[in-house]
Amino acid sequence: MKYRELDDRTYRKLCANIIQEIEGFKGVVYRLDDGKATTGYGYTFNRNDNLAIWEKAGIRLSDTEREHLKKVDAAPAHEKTSIAVKFGRVLTKDEASNLLSSSTLANYEGPANTLGMPPSVERAAYVALTYNRGVGSAVSRMQPFRDAVRRGDRATAWYEMRYNSWGSNAGVEVGLRKARSMEAQIFGLYDDPRAVTATEARRVYEIIRDNRQHIDELERRFGQNFDGQQSRSETNVIYLANRDYQYLTSEFGAVPTISEAIAPARERFLADAAKRSPSMARYLTDEAFQNGEINVAEVWDGDLPYESIGHSHVVGSLQPSFDVSMMDNADLNAAHSRQSLRASVTVAGMPDPLDAEATMQLQENLNKLGLVDYRNEPLSVNGSYDSYTRAAVARFQHQEGLEISGVADEVTRRTIESRAFIAGLQNEHAQQLRALPTLDHLQKSNIESRPIEWQRPNAPPYAEHQMPDAIPVPSYVDERAAATQLGPYLNDPRHPENAQYALYTELGRRIPDASEDRLLQFTAACHTSRITADNLSICHLDERNLTMGFLGNGALSLPVTVDLKKAPPEPEQAVAQIAEYDQQQALVRSEYLAQQQQMSRSGPSL
Repeated sequence: MKYRELDDRTYRKLCANIIQEIEGFKGVVYRLDDGKATTGYGYTFNRNDNLAIWEKAGIRLSDTEREHLKKVDAAPAHEKTSIAVKFGRVLTKDEASNLLSSSTLANYEGPANTLGMPPSVERAAYVALTYNRGVGSAVSRMQPFRDAVRRGDRATAWYEMRYNSWGSNAGVEVGLRKARSMEAQIFGLYDDPRAVTATEARRVYEIIRDNRQHIDELERRFGQNFDGQQSRSETNVIYLANRDYQYLTSEFGAVPTISEAIAPARERFLADAAKRSPSMARYLTDEAFQNGEINVAEVWDGDLPYESIGHSHVVGSLQPSFDVSMMDNADLNAAHSRQSLRASVTVAGMPDPLDAEATMQLQENLNKLGLVDYRNEPLSVNGSYDSYTRAAVARFQHQEGLEISGVADEVTRRTIESRAFIAGLQNEHAQQLRALPTLDHLQKSNIESRPIEWQRPNAPPYAEHQMPDAIPVPSYVDERAAATQLGPYLNDPRHPENAQYALYTELGRRIPDASEDRLLQFTAACHTSRITADNLSICHLDERNLTMGFLGNGALSLPVTVDLKKAPPEPEQAVAQIAEYDQQQALVRSEYLAQQQQMSRSGPSL
């Protein structure tokens, strides 16, 4: 918090001006609603040093007036008011000002002194509040405000002053809340509302998120709530303050509604969040901000000290203590020059991007890649797209240079599947190499660069003429068929009656870690290269270039390579590719047959 510091003379004048306008002037002694004898600008007689204060203020007193003040000072507390209200002296405004500024004011500065507040606008607002509530209450009943000031948390101090510091006398609650609303406006929600920092915006959001119900209820009763509902004019402290405190509003601005007060923070916060996660921009609304529905998870390059975030790369759910979360670049660089920060933004109420089955597959793939949540623990494969899953997805997006949203969109999901598929193949390759009896005689460099190959045993010459049903079908094929029998159409290779089902299942047998989408891609690539289940010879993984090559031993088979760095196409696209190829081949055959028939009808030419 940056104090708006003042020289001592200006500060004391401001204190007096705030108190005078809020307290109002009455020259005669009267009994206030709180039961205290009062005069001038809120001066109360319920003390033991009235005579000394009046003389120090330079107010000339008659002998009778002096004796009366002595009597008030000597009386027990429960009798002071009844004696003081009989004091007949009528003050002028100048005398009341002198009584306030030259002598009384210092008695109410103790709470500000213990906080180390310098002469400033902020201190003047607190001293004025202390003058109204009393020194004891300004300390014992305002501890959250004082704690916020100590840690430099301006937004929390503003919130406490505006909503939680009015007092306890319900009979004068409207008047007290009117005063607190003006004092909070003077204190200020921002260092500079024209240049709100990211840290300030974040803190205001946290306060709204954590206290929305309390704020909304009080504003509905005494002002205007988030939905624009206003209280009656006689209890609307915003209306009353702006009507009655014209000098202060001219100096510090009108007391705002809650929506008006948080507007600068809302604009900055939403702009920052949209910049970090553009795909979430349509969800980042004013309503989402004021309802506290936005969640930001931080992703760091490198670990921070344990005291900061517990050695975690991802910090979830906007913990109030994480004030570094959306700091300005200059502040961030100064605080953590070796790290860079990116953020995942999500909004409560958004539909889960995946169903339970797809989420479980996603969680399995993330675990296969060794990605952990913000607790640095593997994901639980439970089908729930929870905050842990979002954190792991955000970490993957960060590693891959994708937009960090924590949402497994199509691009993210397919990239995860691709990386998990490759990781599975590499793990299987490593297991195969460890099982080789001659492993100890191989060079390490050869092991790392050796491609994975699945090669079909040499078949006897008559093998291609055997009936398909003579080939035993592994049990896992039956499982695939059972899982997909109700789903795919007849033109889909996953359908047991499809002509390419044998090729699809053979590829699945040889590459068991491949997803359905990837197997369909492989099936389409092999089919359009005239590679069949019977002539498929080699499946070759090039780890260096991340490609998968296929080779068939058929007379018309062509070698084909699939780029694993790219996500597989949608199943419908792979099916359409096969259908388009079959149509082209059928057209070629029909044209060839038509030519043959025409030649046979015309006979030999001379």
